[in-house]
Amino acid sequence: MYYENIGFWNAPLISILKCMKKILIGILVVVVCAGTAFVAMIYMGLRRLGEEDRVPRDYTRVLQAICAYSDTNGVAPSSLKDLTPQFLPAIPAPRSGEMVFYKRMTDLTNWTFAVTTDVGSSRWTYFQASTASAHPETSTNQIGTIHCWRIFQENRK
Repeated sequence: MYYENIGFWNAPLISILKCMKKILIGILVVVVCAGTAFVAMIYMGLRRLGEEDRVPRDYTRVLQAICAYSDTNGVAPSSLKDLTPQFLPAIPAPRSGEMVFYKRMTDLTNWTFAVTTDVGSSRWTYFQASTASAHPETSTNQIGTIHCWRIFQENRK
């Protein structure tokens, strides 16, 4: 009698196990998809941080050379070419789509330096000047700072 009841209970148990198997497979698919999305978001975030940090990393030596030239000569360099080779071995070549601007003011001591480049889908201007009141000549909004560079985003129409 005992063995006869096992068959009766075995059918619903198998049905429940098959259902649980489908549920577990569904949960596994969701976990794998969520994990893949999380890894992709981390990758894109790190890539974006690398893009944002590249200009300060590439051009900080140029700023240091401008300051050293100004301290040594008492006036700002008339162009970036004046920095080589004494203060800077070579001026970094701009990357594709990147524009570098340097301007010495009429008082000969103040200057502005800007690098405009694409970051993600935006056009950013990394800006440095010898005076805090100076701003880029283009129509932009300041969106923050990175490593003491003031960051401006172009107004796109």
